[in-house]
Amino acid sequence: MGENKLTDVIARRKYFSPTTEALVAAVEIEKPKPVVDVSDEFVCHFRIRKPNSEIVRSTHGIDELQALLLALSYIKSEMNMLRTSVGSDFRWIGGDVGEIGIKVPDLAK
Repeated sequence: MGENKLTDVIARRKYFSPTTEALVAAVEIEKPKPVVDVSDEFVCHFRIRKPNSEIVRSTHGIDELQALLLALSYIKSEMNMLRTSVGSDFRWIGGDVGEIGIKVPDLAK
């Protein structure tokens, strides 16, 4: 995955300020893929773009679903931290103000 390019994006979401409609963050998730030279392991790359920074990370799982769920969990956590750091809520198209719109099981249990 050179130069922070995601090649097989399966999902995107943009978050906006509810008052100014300015873009707060954009999320992209790549299709989970088998890890080269490792059996029974999959990787899911994702990106979170904010106005002044970008996070590109990967999660690993024993199958595609686990890798994807871990990526969604990480994104949900990052978006919650972003909401705290900017000191205000944001929204996505189709969601209410303050709703991140990512429902994943608590994977820490």
